[in-house]
Amino acid sequence: MLQSAAMPLILFLKSPSSNGAADKQLVGARDIASKLSWGIRDFDLSSASLPCLIEFWKPLGIIIECGEVKHTVDTRPFGKLPVVFIDHDPTTLAKGGFNVLQDSVLTGEAAARELILTDCRQFAFVPFAGNWWWNEERARGFSDGLALNGFSCRVFSTRYADSHAHGYLRDLRKFLTDLPKPCAVFAANDRQAELVVFEAKALGFSVPGDLVVLGVDDYEPICEHTSPTISSIRPDLYRAGELSVLMMAAILRDGRRYRGSHLRRYAAECVVRRESSRVLKLPPDRETQAALDLIRKEACNGLKAETVIRSYSCSRGPAARRFRAVTGHSIQEEIHAVQLTRIQTLLSDPGRQLKSLAGFCGFTNPNSLRKFFLRETGMTMSEWRRQHLSGKPDFG
Repeated sequence: MLQSAAMPLILFLKSPSSNGAADKQLVGARDIASKLSWGIRDFDLSSASLPCLIEFWKPLGIIIECGEVKHTVDTRPFGKLPVVFIDHDPTTLAKGGFNVLQDSVLTGEAAARELILTDCRQFAFVPFAGNWWWNEERARGFSDGLALNGFSCRVFSTRYADSHAHGYLRDLRKFLTDLPKPCAVFAANDRQAELVVFEAKALGFSVPGDLVVLGVDDYEPICEHTSPTISSIRPDLYRAGELSVLMMAAILRDGRRYRGSHLRRYAAECVVRRESSRVLKLPPDRETQAALDLIRKEACNGLKAETVIRSYSCSRGPAARRFRAVTGHSIQEEIHAVQLTRIQTLLSDPGRQLKSLAGFCGFTNPNSLRKFFLRETGMTMSEWRRQHLSGKPDFG
């Protein structure tokens, strides 16, 4: 279907990035834009022809996904067009700038909830190499979440900013060696989690076992292709895209009378459990490992226990016993555990409406979700949210 030439447009500019975040944000942006009868055109932020593209498309505004860009983005080529950033470093954002930002404190708290469930009683945080603003926020959320439950956290530090430097690797190895075992390690992102796993194995430590490891971003080329596979917190990038367009709509609607927030935050979507944080009673056989991977990927898409049973080459009884021998619980309980983790992660975002959660968690309707959550936690979703977000600002 041809797009009308008169359709209002927003330009979505993607930074040079290697983790595919912009593509997921773009989906959320387009879904909201379509409801406003807007179009979205996406281009690379580094394109030398941006001024010409702006002149050609005559957009209403610009959305910029900043990815791994640390410096202030130059907005002079955009003239007086309103600009909304996604994940611009807040320490370098120009005064009055508009920013949709990952809530890294809530990400740290999600990591604390997840790693406490592993039954580890020792915890550590490994920041990403370099002076990234989200390092400190993730460390704070993680440490505060642990402290609330009576635990403390060791934090890796080094004077070296390059993770490839000999001195950096020497300091990391010493840190991992000195950790009391078993220890749950929260790495600030998946790249750092991969490095922790690699160095731990080089030192002769087992993962999981001696060290349980959790990263951030759910970057599948790393998480799915490291041995063991790496558990990770998946940011709600779709929500980031939605918020960027909603903020743009408010700016365009109100113009100079705009009095809304210049900062909107998005939280995590879920924790994706893989081998690096899955502490099992026995090493899994090939079919049980495949069953665990199937549940991890499809539990929130309506997966039934019967489907998992059919993935085994044996009959129902032996399959169920093999699964329980490895995990300590039933297939249905594993499915419910994955669903519950996603619900709690989504509830941690104060901007998420309760009625919108069912479809994201594998439930056919909100009433089924409410009954499930009450049975599993003894609380309503509203009660759980109030308890876990007490005293925190609602960023919408």
